[in-house]
Amino acid sequence: MADKVSEQLAKFDPEWFEADSGPQRYKQLAATYVGITSAIKALAVTMRLTQQSVYTPQRAGTSSSRVRGGPKPWHSIEG
Repeated sequence: MADKVSEQLAKFDPEWFEADSGPQRYKQLAATYVGITSAIKALAVTMRLTQQSVYTPQRAGTSSSRVRGGPKPWHSIEG
């Protein structure tokens, strides 16, 4: 949906501002785009989709160095 609204904003001809409904249409498209992208951002943060939400750069390095070797737990499952 964000892509479709973005395409409409990109195609918006400046001459359309001369029409009575032009500025209102552009304002509605822009507000819709802001709303959609805000929702996407809120969902990404809530779902913790970014690595930044899990580790700081310093902690990521120390966490990986503490991982022990050995067989993976899923290798011990007999099929």
